[in-house]
Amino acid sequence: MIKTELGDIQLLQPWSTFVMKLKMSDSLIKTALKMTNDALIEKNKPYGKSLAGQIDEEWGLMDKFLSEEYLNLKNYITQASTQYTIMANVQNNSNIEDNNLPNTTISEIWSVHQYDNEYNPIHLHTAQISGVFYLKIPEYLPTKKQHQEHDTDDGSIVFINNSAGNNGMGGLIPWGNKSYLKVNPQVGDFYLFPACMYHTVYPFRTETGKEERRSVSFNVFIN
Repeated sequence: MIKTELGDIQLLQPWSTFVMKLKMSDSLIKTALKMTNDALIEKNKPYGKSLAGQIDEEWGLMDKFLSEEYLNLKNYITQASTQYTIMANVQNNSNIEDNNLPNTTISEIWSVHQYDNEYNPIHLHTAQISGVFYLKIPEYLPTKKQHQEHDTDDGSIVFINNSAGNNGMGGLIPWGNKSYLKVNPQVGDFYLFPACMYHTVYPFRTETGKEERRSVSFNVFIN
C-alpha cells in the first residue's frame, strides 16, 4: 500500500514474479566464506555433474550447512525464504496470518567457484524458491565491444521472464516491460527468485585469468 495525496494506492499484479534482493552482514559473509573455503580444500562433495553450469569447481555444502557452526546462516536463509513467500502471497492478494507462517525447507545448497570464461547457460531449478549470494567478485577486464546495453554483460546474472516487450502497450505509455533483469552482483548481495524462473550467468575475463568469483546457490521448498 502506497500513501499519496490521492489516497492509498495498491498495486495489484498477481501475474508477475519478482526477484527479492537483500544485503548480507559482514559476519554472515565471513561465516559463508569459511564454509566454502573448507569445501574447496576438502573437495569431497562434487556437485557439478548434476548442474547446468560449465564450471569446474562446484561443491555440495549441505553436510556443513546443517551443522551447529553455521546455524546463523541457515536461519538467515530460512527467514529470507519465509519473507519471500509472504510477499508473494501479498502480491496475489492473499495475506498470511502471523500464526500461520509458511514452513520453508532448504533442500540443497552448493558453492560455485567461477573462473575466466566459465558460465552458466539458461536454466531453471527444480524447487519452489531458489537463491544465490555472492562472496567474492574479482575485477573484470573491460568487455571487448562497447555497446550501451551490453557493456555490463560480463559476469552478470540475468533473470528471464515472459513479460511484454520493450515497445510498451502499443506506444501508449513511455515504457515497456523488459523480459529480463540483468544485475552485476557485489559481495554480500543476496537474491531470491522463483525456481521456475529461467536465468543465466555470463562469463568474464580477468587480468591474470585466474581470479575467482564465488557464490553460493540453494533451493527451497515451501511446506
